[in-house]
Amino acid sequence: MNDKIIKLDESKSEDIGQLLQLPYKSKVAKPKSDALDDVHIRFTRLVNYIGEVLLTSHLANKYDGSKIKKTFSINSKNRDKSTSSLKIIVHSDEWKNFSVNLQEKLFYSSIVQLSTIYEVFLSELMTEILRHNDEWLEKDERQITVKELFKCRNLTDARFKLIDRKILDFAMLSYPKKVERFEKEFHVGLHHKSFPLTLFQVHDFLEVRNIIVHNDGYSSEQYVERMGVYNQPPLLEKKQKLTVHFSWFLDFGQKLIFLCNLVDEQIDNKWTTSRNSS
Repeated sequence: MNDKIIKLDESKSEDIGQLLQLPYKSKVAKPKSDALDDVHIRFTRLVNYIGEVLLTSHLANKYDGSKIKKTFSINSKNRDKSTSSLKIIVHSDEWKNFSVNLQEKLFYSSIVQLSTIYEVFLSELMTEILRHNDEWLEKDERQITVKELFKCRNLTDARFKLIDRKILDFAMLSYPKKVERFEKEFHVGLHHKSFPLTLFQVHDFLEVRNIIVHNDGYSSEQYVERMGVYNQPPLLEKKQKLTVHFSWFLDFGQKLIFLCNLVDEQIDNKWTTSRNSS
């Protein structure tokens, strides 16, 4: 697809009120760690995908063909190399509902993906620190069992096993605990006052991801109570359903990527990673 701005007709759909430039390019300054490079690549792909589906939804919403139906064919390869085809028929008077439903599902899945992109970035960055700074592994007082040791072919395997264990433990922590761990163990702050997003904003976003996954976008009493400790208005109020707002999502995503850049810079100043190991 060419580099051009596609303007979506806002009068046709209240949910598509923004300009999207495709293909979207999230540039990262060099030098950079592998973790930072990965988060930029993943975010760029996500934004491009959102733009393509929104454009399809918009065109579908404008489609006007009386008594005409449109058939979508989805083909997939089977293990025996044969092809299976799934056909979806959408009648002309169903285009609008089809478009609205598509936008909502896309918005929900985009939030889940962006949350995952950020959490993967933190885990990858932590992995880089541990792989390039052996002193942190030496502090791990937990022992490898004899069974685990015999599965390791050499010392490198043992090192990676220790790293994987630390990353898994990190992944199981709540977001505030992850922030605390970065500050305590790596002396890196994720939410300085000058940073684009606060601890509350990112924690709230990750909690909304959980609401989408587990409660179809409706807030729960547990969520309201958990976010109430910040004394700031959360994205959702009690029993409120998340609304589609792609302009807000893209703005939040850009701030989140900027946050990743700032965190990566701090790591570069304190620890060895793939960006400064050579």
